[in-house]
Amino acid sequence: MSPRDKPLFRWDSYPLVRPVLALIIGILVGEYSQIGLAFSLGIFTAFVVAYFGLHFFVKATSKPRFSWLHLLTLVGVFVGLGMSLVANINPKERPLHIKNISQNNQNTVLAYQGKVVSEIQEREKSYKFEFEIEKIRTEKAWQLAEGKVLVYLKKNQFLNDTNFANHVDKTYNFGDELLIKGFPILTNPPENPSSFDYQKYLKYHYIWHQDFINSYEIVLVNNQNNSETQSNLTLLQQFRKKAIDFRMYSDSVLKKMIPSKQSYGVASALFLGIRDGIDNEVQNAYRSAGATHVLAVSGLHVGILSAMIAFLLGFLRKHNKLKYLYLFFVLGVLFSYSFLTGLSPSVLRASVMFAIIQIGLTFSRRTNIYNNLAFSAFLLLIFSPYMIFEVGFQLSYLAVLGIVLIQPKIVRVWMPSSWVIKKGWELLTVSLAAQLITFPICLYYFHQFPSYFWLSGFVVIPAAMVILGCAIAIILFSFFSMTVSSFLGMILSWIIYAVNYLVFGIEKLPFSVLEKIRISFMESMLLYALMITVYCFFVLPRRIFFYFSLLFSLLFCGINLYKNIDAENQKRLVFYQIRKGFSLSLQEGRRSVTLLDSASFYNEEAQSYWLTGDLLSNGKTENKRINLDSIYTEEPNTEIVQIRDWNGGKIILWNNKTILLWNKRLEKDTKFLPKLDNIEIVWISNNPIYTLADLKDIKTKYIVFDDTNYSSRIKLLSNEAKVNKIPTVILKNGAFQKEY
Repeated sequence: MSPRDKPLFRWDSYPLVRPVLALIIGILVGEYSQIGLAFSLGIFTAFVVAYFGLHFFVKATSKPRFSWLHLLTLVGVFVGLGMSLVANINPKERPLHIKNISQNNQNTVLAYQGKVVSEIQEREKSYKFEFEIEKIRTEKAWQLAEGKVLVYLKKNQFLNDTNFANHVDKTYNFGDELLIKGFPILTNPPENPSSFDYQKYLKYHYIWHQDFINSYEIVLVNNQNNSETQSNLTLLQQFRKKAIDFRMYSDSVLKKMIPSKQSYGVASALFLGIRDGIDNEVQNAYRSAGATHVLAVSGLHVGILSAMIAFLLGFLRKHNKLKYLYLFFVLGVLFSYSFLTGLSPSVLRASVMFAIIQIGLTFSRRTNIYNNLAFSAFLLLIFSPYMIFEVGFQLSYLAVLGIVLIQPKIVRVWMPSSWVIKKGWELLTVSLAAQLITFPICLYYFHQFPSYFWLSGFVVIPAAMVILGCAIAIILFSFFSMTVSSFLGMILSWIIYAVNYLVFGIEKLPFSVLEKIRISFMESMLLYALMITVYCFFVLPRRIFFYFSLLFSLLFCGINLYKNIDAENQKRLVFYQIRKGFSLSLQEGRRSVTLLDSASFYNEEAQSYWLTGDLLSNGKTENKRINLDSIYTEEPNTEIVQIRDWNGGKIILWNNKTILLWNKRLEKDTKFLPKLDNIEIVWISNNPIYTLADLKDIKTKYIVFDDTNYSSRIKLLSNEAKVNKIPTVILKNGAFQKEY
């Protein structure tokens, strides 16, 4: 072990690492235990009293004997602090939060009023924005309230009507005060198994409600763009509004100056974080090449700017008087870029992290970068404890940790004599270190691994430096010379065209991306445990680390073996919840057959949301899709499913079970289908019956109603089934799955 490595394993060299680890533990305990604020504060107070009691009342001669107890009480203080921070966020602890308004009282709320607190994002059929409630109107009076709502404002549907030729959509801006009719609804949990938990995602952004409104249900109370109207925004909100306005101006300049639409989309995404202009083809190419992180403004871009300033002005840091000027430039660039991106949370987070690192490096030559990272994480989590659950936060800190911890050891493996080759090798080792430490969590979240990430790094990272520099120059020259700005825009367009050409080339290489990799959270943690023990074994060659790495390897292989055996023996039926459609997956072993309506059959993007994840998590490697609506379906029968027509719909035979799809109305004189044995499910679709009396000759275990039926018809038939003691499944309420 080299002297350079020894301090790594001495905790006293990292006084700020333990508090932030304890704080993270407290946040996790508080989130998953849902302990109340009073109890959390009690724990925090008890540990604070115990800590200061040990510190002041234990004699100095006895303190060494109490050092571990002293440390445990300090850890307890930060665990209690983390629990208290999470409990304080919980709406249950906030009497004015709209989530505490009971379901019975919702009908008495006529409207709610507040401010737009995000950018207005335009979608195909609606506008989307975050709204902060300030008060609600009941039948009796106005009352104070709080809480954030995700609002979807439907676009005007009457614009094509000649009677409404003069009617235009109202557009709103950050900070506008609005009055909205009605009351928001709670966000829903995932409707399908293994699909993205949007409810949890919104919760971690402090949003528990959403609302879908029309333009006639909203009134503009205070327009922040009207200079004659007094602003009701706080200083921080006014600052953010200016940042968002400048971001929109910068985007309009890039759109005007860059002639190629595709190049503009990449430039706007890479520089400003606005991804609306990127087409799916470009996004898929960057994803397959392992370069998608370049299109999301985050720690990479802030790190590039920080590295550029350090390279150009790093010599100033060596002088006692000039180092303050250097720090001024670095912090100015970092937070100016944050302002330019509309104070995006991901950029602000990265700016804080790199700012603290630069401050530590500037004021102390003996500073420890791990302490700087821990301190920045501590500040961010104190401000927003739910940030620990954000993928961007996790990837940013893991990537920087990998670069600091692993890259120096990889780069020493080979020391090329050529300066050019040396810089290329260093760039490669940075990509390797960052990818190595983040790949377990990337597999868990994204289920794929780009094989040529190391190759794309040689293209996109240098290109990102050039694109950032050109984009900044275009914005700056737009204030002085539109001619120069337009010329730079043309150059930038050609640069991005060349970068895209190389990225598309990498995507077309064989095995460019390994897809459909599904690992559980436990498996990803075992991979991290394995990586840590292997690293410790090579840095501190002790046998115990080898044994632990062997143990974690066996556990990981054992879990995979169990999953594979379970998948081979699995027989499973899943009705997915599809809006105004249907989807039935019949699974046997590694194979599955999915029956869909026409709209769902051709909507592959939607299938990746509600179908692909579930198939992967259950080990399905083969999936055949069948369009039940199409009359051109050829040979719908498969090895595990047989489908037969009858004049009321389809007869589906699977696993010695019969599923009767009834989606057509029978003529009055039509005789019912022949008697079938072992009917497992009668599947009602497209409103074919008015009463369950039509099913009097059929014995079934379940009646399933999909979302193509009218809600009123489903309610009527399900009540009738309840009287007759027939189990019903209403897919409007979520998916139905059963294993055999």
